[in-house]
Amino acid sequence: MKANGLNLHFAGIRFRHNKKIGLIALQNFGSVYSILSKKLQKNSEIICAALNSDGKMLGEMDKKYASDKKFVLLAVKNNGLALQYASKELQADKEVVLKAVKSKGKALNYADPKFLNDKELFTIGAKTSPYCLEEMGDLLKKDIKFIKSLLKENPIYFKDLQQDLRNNQ
Repeated sequence: MKANGLNLHFAGIRFRHNKKIGLIALQNFGSVYSILSKKLQKNSEIICAALNSDGKMLGEMDKKYASDKKFVLLAVKNNGLALQYASKELQADKEVVLKAVKSKGKALNYADPKFLNDKELFTIGAKTSPYCLEEMGDLLKKDIKFIKSLLKENPIYFKDLQQDLRNNQ
């Protein structure tokens, strides 16, 4: 089980009710969460282990966990794209969005629109994914100083910038 948590799929049903076995299996494969017993799927320690292993498992869990900041922070730390499964309220929470963007800049796709002109988030996001720049708000697109500062850090981004940004060089 330790080497491959997916072995739980082939183990007897009774093993899917065992917390210790579930925790071991989750170390490598967060997807094992979905075959654990309903009782274990409600266990805080099991939920945390699943999200630490695969943040996108948030999308497979009961919707109430998508509104729980503690669980969402774990999920987006592991995989920023888990932000897509967070509640609208948490997609609008700067701490959550910042943690997601540090993991994957493309997480800005799922952030509340109020962040589309947030320089801090786009500066951080561009370090992990130049494609986050596609989500940039109109105010930032017009901020030539800001665009130039991003390009100084990594000129390769220039080829990915939209034509309207290139024209404003």
